[in-house]
Amino acid sequence: MLKIREVGAMALAELQPIATIIASIVAAGAAIKFGSIQAGIAAQQVSIAKAQADTAKAMKEIAESQRDIAYDKLKADLFQHRFEIFKAAMELTRTIGTLKEGDPRYRELRDKISEAPFFFPAKEQEILLTIILRSYDYFKELRNREKEADESAKTEARKRAEEALSALFLISFELPTKMEKELGFAQLVGKPE
Repeated sequence: MLKIREVGAMALAELQPIATIIASIVAAGAAIKFGSIQAGIAAQQVSIAKAQADTAKAMKEIAESQRDIAYDKLKADLFQHRFEIFKAAMELTRTIGTLKEGDPRYRELRDKISEAPFFFPAKEQEILLTIILRSYDYFKELRNREKEADESAKTEARKRAEEALSALFLISFELPTKMEKELGFAQLVGKPE
């Protein structure tokens, strides 16, 4: 009679090939399951990468839009400052004959025009500086006329004051044309050069 131990050993010897097959099937099933899980993860990573690329593209477009808006605001602000200086120049050239040298309005207008170097190119700065210098000439000649005792010297000072006044009046007619490039609509809608 066979002993239980021998029967168990024989059964075990006969079951070993089946156990190997079963273990192989379980291992293959686990590999397939983990493979499909990894394939799903990879598909999700591809989807996330596409979403990140789309987000980056949208962020780039937003940044470009913000840059354009900032540039347009800069142009509008520049135009506003330039136009205030232009208005001061027009007012000074047209009303200087009614102003006194110590008049606060004269100082305001002169000070506003003197901001030109911060906002205008050299050509326009020169025009605006001429307005300031001619206004100084005008008031200087008015002072000279008052100081002079000699009538012919007073007459000469008056003539020089009138020449400065005429020059300012002439500038007031030319100013819109001379400032058109820097104050025209194209300045607001143009792209940077």
